[in-house]
Amino acid sequence: MIVNHKGQKIRRVGSGARRTWVTVKDNRTVTATDLTQKKHAGASAVVWIERVEKHPLTKLAGWLIAIFSAWVLWNTYDQIQQDLLDRREERAARQEERIDRAWTRLQQRAGGDIGKGYALNTLINAGVSLQTLDLSCAAIAKWDPQRNICESRAVFSNIGRELGVFPDYEVYLGEAEMAYTDRPNSIGNLNLLSMSSAILQYSDLRSMYFNSIKFDNIWIFASNMRDTVWFSDTRIVVVGSGLAHSSFSGALKESRIERSDVTGIVVADENFSEVLATDTRNKNWAWADQPPMLSTKFAPTRRPVRKILERIMLCDPRVRTEMLSEKRDWTRFFEDGPRFAELSPWEEARDRCVELSIETAATRFPDVYKNLNIEH
Repeated sequence: MIVNHKGQKIRRVGSGARRTWVTVKDNRTVTATDLTQKKHAGASAVVWIERVEKHPLTKLAGWLIAIFSAWVLWNTYDQIQQDLLDRREERAARQEERIDRAWTRLQQRAGGDIGKGYALNTLINAGVSLQTLDLSCAAIAKWDPQRNICESRAVFSNIGRELGVFPDYEVYLGEAEMAYTDRPNSIGNLNLLSMSSAILQYSDLRSMYFNSIKFDNIWIFASNMRDTVWFSDTRIVVVGSGLAHSSFSGALKESRIERSDVTGIVVADENFSEVLATDTRNKNWAWADQPPMLSTKFAPTRRPVRKILERIMLCDPRVRTEMLSEKRDWTRFFEDGPRFAELSPWEEARDRCVELSIETAATRFPDVYKNLNIEH
């Protein structure tokens, strides 16, 4: 509502071409002259707006603006798509560079820890086939051909750590053996490579298959090797690691296992006991309710063997319950390596072990030890 030059209050009625102005008092139609001569600024603006709205150029401008907006949107979309494509190409190029650097690092002839573990993880994550990869001392470290010995072993740290494994204590000290179909093959095609006279440390080697043809004379420190399978007489030295529920088809001649978790392992030869350290400082351990078992092709029923049990510490499972309840995070240990005198999860469990005698364990867990004294 506005006031014209005569002081009359007027308002707009109707729509489209039939739109007009009338007086508020008596609904009388107001002429265009009255509107153009009114002194109220608002009325002039209204008349001007009406004329602009009805002008053909206004509609043309509207169409042009709509077309321009659509063109801007299309170009923006096209630019976004191009940026995404460029980024994918950049990522692919960077990935190729990482793979090339990893191959170069792995094939560099040098002993010690120079990042070969990280390089190997890079290839694993990229899905690169490792079937033809030779990681023997002669190929990648310091080998003396005259004396036929490895002078300086290559060190591989944190294998499998790049794949998001090593979650918590349950992985290290879990109570039950996992079903075969549930085993997490955490390092995929690492089973295909060949490695000898090398050192593995702070790694996740769960569910791997080791054999003497491709894996030989390996030293393994502070690594998770739960549910691994060892074929033939692979030569190894294992210290402060987890071997729970692994199986050994050979006697592991020229091998040694120290300060490690041998809970629930299954061996095919009772002479496996010869590789277990017996001195107090380096003795291995197992939870008393899941001792090592013997299973041969002549006597497939699993049974504990006194000859093996006498060489290890049988630990009260109540300690395991306490440790699992703590939910300790071991990420820093495996990412940064141990500080001076710091223990791996399996060494800490060993140090907290409340040892049970074989007889006490057999009394507390009669179903587990019922075949203890049976000789075949």
